[in-house]
Amino acid sequence: MRMDKNNIINFPKEKLKNPATIQSQEDWLEQITEYKTSLANDFSDMLSANVFNELARSDSEFEKKIDELFPSMVLVSEAIQSLHLKLSGVHHPLQDFAEDVFSDDNIQEMVDNDEKVDYNEIIEDNGDE
Repeated sequence: MRMDKNNIINFPKEKLKNPATIQSQEDWLEQITEYKTSLANDFSDMLSANVFNELARSDSEFEKKIDELFPSMVLVSEAIQSLHLKLSGVHHPLQDFAEDVFSDDNIQEMVDNDEKVDYNEIIEDNGDE
């Protein structure tokens, strides 16, 4: 068999994203963070789409105002992603913003801590409609 430049297999220059490429704890943590970020992004896209669909159903002008609403829509999506990442122990820049704006002093003014909310009851009530 004659060797030809066209018969040469070019191997990837970057590491493959599989467990066999893990060479250190840092590699392992980086791959886990990438996975958590990807999962949070997918979750945010799905949940945001549901929120936006419900808003569109409740306001016939929603689709006509998309250009005007787009920045707020991105903020909603990023907020969901940020919350999901925080629950997973991964930092998102919006977390810093939320902590700066909603300090303990501000939260006490905004939230009535004496009122207990039964979220299961709210979900059941919405399901009956």
